[in-house]
Amino acid sequence: MRESTNEAVPHQTTLNDLLASEISAVEIYNQALDAVSQDPGVAGELRRLLADHERAVTQLRRFIRLKGEAPASDSGLWGLGAKVTQGIAKRLGTAMVLRALREGEIHSQWKYENLVRQVLEPETPSVVAFAARQGVVQQQHIDTLARLLEAAA
Repeated sequence: MRESTNEAVPHQTTLNDLLASEISAVEIYNQALDAVSQDPGVAGELRRLLADHERAVTQLRRFIRLKGEAPASDSGLWGLGAKVTQGIAKRLGTAMVLRALREGEIHSQWKYENLVRQVLEPETPSVVAFAARQGVVQQQHIDTLARLLEAAA
């Protein structure tokens, strides 16, 4: 599953942290679509992955509101770093865009896996189930991006 295992002790992942990451993913996939517009096959795949991230944003906002908390309204620092990375990759071509997206997916998968590993209150099994499903979705995204990268090489 996760490719990078060199993290020491993982920090606690919060739902708002995941929400900010998902908002960032939506922003980056929208930017990436501009960069790959000349390739309809790649653009179609990226739109499908974008839709998964949009659904995750909606679901995370719902979970956060159910807990009585205020959901993040933007991508915060995640978005800033991601925009810089994506902006550079965009100028370097489709393969770099796909690599940047894949790295983001790997990091997001780690965050979902981290949430599943955390001790959560007993009344949140739906959050655990969502996070577990999202870990699988992230792996599917990683596999799709790897396949697209292979084809772009």
